[in-house]
Amino acid sequence: MGFAENELDDTLNLDMQDEVLEEAASEVSEAEPEAAAASEAEAASLAETLPKVEGGIVPEPEADELAEAGEDEIVEVSDDDTTKFVPWAAEHIASAEPKPFTHLAFDSIALELDGKELFGATTIAIDSPKVIAIVGPAAARKALLLAIAGLAKPTSGSISIDSAAASKPAKQLKSAVGIALFKGLNDLDDQLTVEQSVIKDLSMLRRRAKDDDVDQLLEDWDLDGIESEKVATIEPHDRIRLGIALASIGSPSTIVIDDIETGMGAQDTLHMLNYLSNVAKTQGIAFVIGLSDDLYAKYADECIAIGS
Repeated sequence: MGFAENELDDTLNLDMQDEVLEEAASEVSEAEPEAAAASEAEAASLAETLPKVEGGIVPEPEADELAEAGEDEIVEVSDDDTTKFVPWAAEHIASAEPKPFTHLAFDSIALELDGKELFGATTIAIDSPKVIAIVGPAAARKALLLAIAGLAKPTSGSISIDSAAASKPAKQLKSAVGIALFKGLNDLDDQLTVEQSVIKDLSMLRRRAKDDDVDQLLEDWDLDGIESEKVATIEPHDRIRLGIALASIGSPSTIVIDDIETGMGAQDTLHMLNYLSNVAKTQGIAFVIGLSDDLYAKYADECIAIGS
């Protein structure tokens, strides 16, 4: 489904190490054996067993309040509105040369932990820059996003990269997929400034981040206006952009994000979907996003429902 097809403006248009899986299984397996879907608490347990990922962003709003929007609250969002909300429509972004897109295909992948199904057979083709929404129980969403990013090993199914069977899925996926917005996995230090966060992550690639590279990344993602602000004080939509910026450092073709609604109301969430759609088109990036509220899924280019 495209944004235009949903009465929105045209512009809205793996191997995880065995010991990690075993540890996750031991924490998740306490639920009732007849329950097919894992709970949100189990998803948190799964995330806690994963190694920390340097880079990316996790929103930590003061209050855990997600918007409870009805259909009548959803209004059209134009390019002008989005530019005011996130002044991203900079010419240097639109003219950027993206690297060749990496095609990813997940054929009937499924994941079980200690005999408990996190998500059943799921097929996903990430074959072009677009926004793909994943909806379903929290544990299933998070596990699927981790599998796409190469941090969780599916127990069945196959993975292809650029039409060839992946020989080393974990390594290959980690180089093609960036991670943003994943709580417990790549949390930011709220006491750092936006600029310091960028310097920290860029420094992972070399002994010292070059000033020009820092400035360019801040400019490319329109963060140069808030570079001196503490991460703890910036707006939720700015945190998301910072997370995407950090996830983009390795030039991935796909970026996964979980729960983009956190800390934002209905209208802001729609603006963010518009933003992601524009970035996908101009930067040649695919976004796979986990949504808590399937109300927003129809505004993605594609929606995949998993779990029960």
